[in-house]
Amino acid sequence: MPTPLSNYQMKRMQATQNRALPDLATVKRPTKTRNSTGGQTLTWTNAYTNIPCMSESRVLREIKEDTVGGIIQAGVRWVAKFAIGTVIMLDDVITVTEGQTGRTYSLQVTSELSPQSFGTVYGVQCIRIS
Repeated sequence: MPTPLSNYQMKRMQATQNRALPDLATVKRPTKTRNSTGGQTLTWTNAYTNIPCMSESRVLREIKEDTVGGIIQAGVRWVAKFAIGTVIMLDDVITVTEGQTGRTYSLQVTSELSPQSFGTVYGVQCIRIS
């Protein structure tokens, strides 16, 4: 039976993973406030600024079947990964600046991913909005 990792080993693994995140991100979080007419006003606040991250596009395919037959649909989803302890929420907008090219684009969070690699990275699934 394998020996469990110690806290020291986990912290070292997480630190190594954090150093390997090549891009920087600014995360904006939507906040709804009630206005004077009883409606809601949406404002955006910075949850994080210039935090290390990594993002990549993934082609997803799904097969839908109904009584007439099957349809294959394909689409592109993005995965953004952050250091453990980063709190990213549904509908957050992540503006990524790539470390190598300086290219900037924005992603909107659609779901959370399960922790990977012994809990050394935290990921979310996104769609590209610009």
